[in-house]
Amino acid sequence: MRRILPFVLLFLSAACGRMPRVHYYDFSLEAPARAAGSAAGVLWVQPFTSLPAGDQDRMVYRDSAWEIQFDAYRRWIAPPPDLLRERLVEYLRGSSRYAAVVTTPPRQEPFSVLAVQLLRFDETIAAEGRQAVTRLWFELSDERGALLRSGYIEGSAEITGADAGGLVEGMRASASWAFAQLLEKL
Repeated sequence: MRRILPFVLLFLSAACGRMPRVHYYDFSLEAPARAAGSAAGVLWVQPFTSLPAGDQDRMVYRDSAWEIQFDAYRRWIAPPPDLLRERLVEYLRGSSRYAAVVTTPPRQEPFSVLAVQLLRFDETIAAEGRQAVTRLWFELSDERGALLRSGYIEGSAEITGADAGGLVEGMRASASWAFAQLLEKL
């Protein structure tokens, strides 16, 4: 009986459930209104930097002001700095504000350089509801490194519904709002 008990316990624990599946999410943004007038020069969008917690593909949420947590089963298709840089490049190209938006150092001059640090890309859970937050610090400089503009940008949107679709739509809307503000400042 003692020899069979471990096998019975193992069988019962294996039969009780299975590991939940990991789900991966992506989003796309609508192109902004096309800029009126002639396009400016070339814009080089450098790779985004982020705080250590934001440099992984797991979705982040906050249920208090001082603690962040990670969702073990919902992930972005890429770490948020990479995902948001790709979406920003597409967004800026769609605006036609610049003659070209590139992701490698341009060979021709003049050009501008956009450096972005991703500070937050998360779901905030509070008594008043769930919010999606995208917060960035940006620096725009010329090809010689002279700072032209800098500042904080924050986009937020309400997350509706309890499913993953509502969360992804909220995160998309917060990123879209942040990018619209950034485009105005460029």
